[in-house]
Amino acid sequence: MTVLIDTSFLVAVGSLKDANHILAQRSMNVRSDVRIVPAPVLPEMFYMLTKRVRYATAMRMLARIRSEGF
Repeated sequence: MTVLIDTSFLVAVGSLKDANHILAQRSMNVRSDVRIVPAPVLPEMFYMLTKRVRYATAMRMLARIRSEGF
């Protein structure tokens, strides 16, 4: 199955304080679907993680998205 991933999901995965963090993280670890992240989602996710958490977290999340395991 192919899954379209939006900004709120990526922010939840990247932010420990997000109310949906545990659920989103679990979903990332359990599901092996093909994941599609639309290009406009990336700068939005980066901005939101930088503002809500910190720059280093946004960089780690971007690296994770770019990795083959994603």
